Amino acid sequence: DRNNFLSKQFSDVESFLMPKPGDCVDNSKFNGCRRELRREFMDEMEALSKHLLHPNQLEQNLKKFSGKSITASRFCDYFEECANRLGDVNWEHSINIFEAFLHINCDTATKDALKIYDDEMNQKIKSIKDEEELHRIDKDARVIANNEYKDKCALTRKNALEVYEERMENMNQ
Repeated sequence: DRNNFLSKQFSDVESFLMPKPGDCVDNSKFNGCRRELRREFMDEMEALSKHLLHPNQLEQNLKKFSGKSITASRFCDYFEECANRLGDVNWEHSINIFEAFLHINCDTATKDALKIYDDEMNQKIKSIKDEEELHRIDKDARVIANNEYKDKCALTRKNALEVYEERMENMNQ
């Protein structure tokens, strides 16, 4: 009865506790060979993988960036952009995490706006008949890209202090 009770209590737990993979992982020369891992660990890892990669799970846990759902690939790109941005920081001058976020946010907004511009131009460039039409399509694509940038980049709407104060106020509500 006790085992059934405990199992029932943990059946819907959000976290997933894993058994120890085995003593082999304590060895600095361990090369990741699955055959050296404990069977219990491998069984649980398989169950975890099936759970995480199940289509329902992937659809329910879409990540959002700037209010829009993004793909896993875009999510990874975002982390790469963060790492690159932090790698470019001149560490002789202090920078707080909020300031770093604002710069990363605007870098990302710039990249997304440029992609939208490229997509718009590539989609319509095949049907261009003359230079005047090219200029019109270019102008329209720039407006769409600029609107995307302004929608996503926090620094174009407000200065950093206003954004910070607004977020602090929202946290306290």
